[in-house]
Amino acid sequence: MKKKLLPLLLFLAALSLGTLPTFGQSPWEEILGPAAFEPSNSGFGYLVGVSSPQPNAGWAVHQRYGTRGDKPNPEVLHTTDNWLTTDGKICDLASAMDAPTDVAALDGQTAWLMGGINGAPSLPVLLKTTTGAQGFARMPATLPAALRKIHFFSATTGIAVGDAPAGARTWPIYRTSDGGLNWVPVASTPASTTAGAEEIRQKISHPATANGLWLITSANTALHTADAGLTWSATPNIRWVAFEDALQGLAIRGSGSSQELLRTANGGSTWTSMVTSSLPTINTMAAVPGAPGTYVSGGHVIEGVFTVVSQTAISRNRGVSWQVIATEHTVFEDLIASGPAQLWAVATYAGGPTNASQRLFMRLRPTVLGTRQPLDPALRATAYPNPTTGLLRLDGPLRGEENVRVHDAAGRLCQVGKVSENRRAVDLTALRPGLYQLVLTAADGAVRSLNVSKTE
Repeated sequence: MKKKLLPLLLFLAALSLGTLPTFGQSPWEEILGPAAFEPSNSGFGYLVGVSSPQPNAGWAVHQRYGTRGDKPNPEVLHTTDNWLTTDGKICDLASAMDAPTDVAALDGQTAWLMGGINGAPSLPVLLKTTTGAQGFARMPATLPAALRKIHFFSATTGIAVGDAPAGARTWPIYRTSDGGLNWVPVASTPASTTAGAEEIRQKISHPATANGLWLITSANTALHTADAGLTWSATPNIRWVAFEDALQGLAIRGSGSSQELLRTANGGSTWTSMVTSSLPTINTMAAVPGAPGTYVSGGHVIEGVFTVVSQTAISRNRGVSWQVIATEHTVFEDLIASGPAQLWAVATYAGGPTNASQRLFMRLRPTVLGTRQPLDPALRATAYPNPTTGLLRLDGPLRGEENVRVHDAAGRLCQVGKVSENRRAVDLTALRPGLYQLVLTAADGAVRSLNVSKTE
């Protein structure tokens, strides 16, 4: 009976929000290239340490399993073009590390990778690269404890933090000032709010505050440093924070119908409850760089092992009001934004199969935020021949090298590529006959789209 009612509940929830829960209408497109990713409900893979230290640059570790019970085969993923392609991929990390727990990326080339080796995550090792994903090598450093998250504020200064064991009543936090060669414990850290073990669940940083970092624990305690890990404070009952600059930010307190939106204007030293209209379900959110006051949120409500409702929403006035733009089945884990046209979502496995296909790693469609879309007719692009049997040529001005995405009539991403003044061809030969949309995105975020028809 429950399975029969579930589609009806989803449909009614979608009607109440004004958005049908259909995959084709999703504002998210599945990332291709690194998306040999399993769906997050397969149990065979997940992402850790997803970050974007610079616009278009991204890092992640994919923990891949061939079959249940297999030894994991982690691979480092790295992009410099908003995940259109990956320019580095390591598929044999297990020889140096088989249980990565986090990635700390300083820029598009420099990153540290922390985790366990040979099935002993309690004895973490540290890898570092300054040449992208292919350059990771083990550091001589010996990490002093079982640590979960790592973050670097500069090329020399970083922190590593572990879970608070039961009875410890505090978190092990260590700091380095020589790029990770040596680690010393932070003298004073906040007390845990629970007598049991308390895990570090999320690491949240934002480029506007180079020396700032937020950590969210399993008891919804927000640990915060504003001075590159020297001192720490703790704010209870905080599920997530997001900052648009060094001072302005939003936070979520509580869950479900008791959720409350908080606002800060002093970098998180104090928070004020907000009166907001149409507050969606929020599990994670991100401020959109280059779009002051704009936040994107993702949230879900789970009944048993089924996702009953999942929402993506946008606020353009610092949380005063929200617009739900999608109702679907994604179990949101994290949102990462590095620019107006660079916003990604990571999904998580929720303990059992969901009631619909679920994507693991997604990109927000470039037209959703309406970023600097040119209105000048002189900038419009066309394609010929249209209809086409396969090969198209773009006509009109191109702004340097532009990314091109091809979507089918249901909104699914079919292929990606690049075009420029000297490379104007788009080959649709491999696609089935039908209607398609080409979306062109320039380096400055300008977006254009055109419709084409593919025939036999």
